[in-house]
This record gives sequence, structure tokens and C-alpha cells, in this order.
Amino acid sequence: MKTRLTLTAMAFVCGCVLGQTAQYAAPASGDRWMYPFNFSNGFEITAPTFGAILESGFDDRDSQFLLSWETAASIPNGMGEDKYHVSRVVVRATVANDMIWRYDPTPDPTASFYPTSDPQFVADEDAGRPVELFGVGYRNSASSATWNEYASFSTGVPDPGPAENWRDVFAATLDAGGIATDVSNQVRQRLNPIALAIGSTPLVAPGSLVPAGTEIEFDVDLCDPANRAYFARALDEGRLHLSITSLEPASGGPGGGAGGEYPRFYTRENPSAVSDPSLRVRIELEVRLGEHADVNGDTLVDILDFLDFIGAFGDGDVLADYDGNCEIDILDFLDFFADFGGY
Repeated sequence: MKTRLTLTAMAFVCGCVLGQTAQYAAPASGDRWMYPFNFSNGFEITAPTFGAILESGFDDRDSQFLLSWETAASIPNGMGEDKYHVSRVVVRATVANDMIWRYDPTPDPTASFYPTSDPQFVADEDAGRPVELFGVGYRNSASSATWNEYASFSTGVPDPGPAENWRDVFAATLDAGGIATDVSNQVRQRLNPIALAIGSTPLVAPGSLVPAGTEIEFDVDLCDPANRAYFARALDEGRLHLSITSLEPASGGPGGGAGGEYPRFYTRENPSAVSDPSLRVRIELEVRLGEHADVNGDTLVDILDFLDFIGAFGDGDVLADYDGNCEIDILDFLDFFADFGGY
């Protein structure tokens, strides 16, 4: 008999119940201000996110905020990526600086960062620059299994010192097969990456300055199969890494950029976040574990799943969105029947 585990994880506490979708909610187990002039790995009390756009020797996304969750203690790992069906991911981070940066909930074209003399320059139509959530990629000796918040910025070249494409772990887009594209220098490389999510809040009007204590929400687009695959891989490995970044430019430094309208976020080491865990970066995730064709969640794949899928498909119910692309069409029908026929 094929079985499916169900659990609820809240701040790393798990209550396991068979037959339901897993609900996981936890603060980040590690966070790291990934900046070449950060000399206190894993111990900073805030994490700025800013850019050094087209500045020689620096990445465009110069200051990145890397986050990690150890999920294996709450969500069984090693089941195979195809056994993790993620339906919701929301990351929340709290702003630590007051009335410094302007809220922009919309993506900005890369061309809006080009010099105005560039023939391909496109003006930014609104104030501010978005804060974005990305997956991560690795280089040099780093990997998802070995990297943690106390690791060095880079093992590839002497540390410190400005250099492009230097950091061991970097904000990235990943395709459905897990191939990473570093977005740290998207302006000079003229890339147009699509983030997992753009930070938003209902409490601040677009273009307005953001007060300290504002919670920024990143609601991941799971209609994209590459995004679903990223989280399935992470849960299978038992470890999830994400990156919060911004191309809002800073000026000056070292020491975090001496000027500019860019956000800082609370880290888990911040004394206020130690006493108030709601200030820490945290995640809410829903995932169904087990066979995809077990649509009714009874741990079996049988005629009842067949009937439930047909009923949902006829009604246009979200249960029939079998391929998870947020559209119900003949492809869902064909994919389900192909899987169902294998049992």
C-alpha cells in the first residue's frame, strides 16, 4: 500500500496526521548578509539589500540576504522530487530601517537600469525599486548540503576584495531541471530574470516611504513549473535556501553602502527579533506528500481518485489542475490518465 505522510510544522514543531496536506511554518534556521565587506558571517543584526549597478568590481546585486530552512526534521526528505506537490509558499520579512526606501510592488525592466544614453534605455514608470525573492545557485566548493550562514563569502578568490561573480552562493533563477542562472549581474549581462516573488504589503502606498516594522510578503508564483520544481528539490534534500535582493542602488562603502534608498531587514540575531520571533524572516508552505494520482488523499490510487478527478475536471475545480500551471485543460486530463494508468 502506498502511504502519504501529513504534518503540521510550526516553529519546528510537527504534529503528524495521515490524509491531509502538510502545513509547514517556521522562522529561518539561518540567515546571512551576503556582502563582500561583511566580516561577521551570520552575526549581523540587520541585512541591507542594495545594488552597485554597473560598478566595476562589484555585482549589480551587490548586497544579498540569504536564508535557510532545515526542513527534514518536520517534512520527511529523500522520497524523490516527484513526491512533493507544493501548493503554497509565502515568505515574510520585516523591515528594520525607518522611512528610507520607497515601496515598489511591480517588476522593473532591466533596461530601466541602463545609462540614459543607451539606445535600449527604458524609463522606470514608478518610484522605487522592487525587493525580490530568488532561489539560489552555488559555485566553487559550495553546495546546498554544505553551505551555511557562517561560511565564507567566497572560497574562489582572496577575501575580501571587490570582484564580480565572486560569491559562492548567489541569487539565481533555476529551470525545471535545476540549472542555475546567476542574476547578480543582470544589468551588465542584460538579463531579464523573473523572481520567485516580488515583495508586497497592503500597508504602504506604492511610491511611499516604508516605516520600520512593516512586514513584506513574498507570495511565490507556483504556476511556474520551474518554481514548483525548486521547492520539491529542496524538500527532497531536506534543506531550503532562498535569497532576498534589491537593485535599489547604494553609494559609498564599505560597510553596507553609505547612501541610497534601500531596505534593511531584521535578522534572527537582532536583539529585537530574539525577543520577538515575529520579526524574523519566516516561511509558510503547503505540500502534499505522496503519489500525484492520489488526488483524494486517502493514500491509495484507485477508482475513487479516477471519479474524483473526472468530477473536478467537469466542474473546473482546482483539484483538476493536475500539472499545477493554474489552468485546467486537456493537458491536465492527459497527464492524470497517464499517471493513473501506471497503477
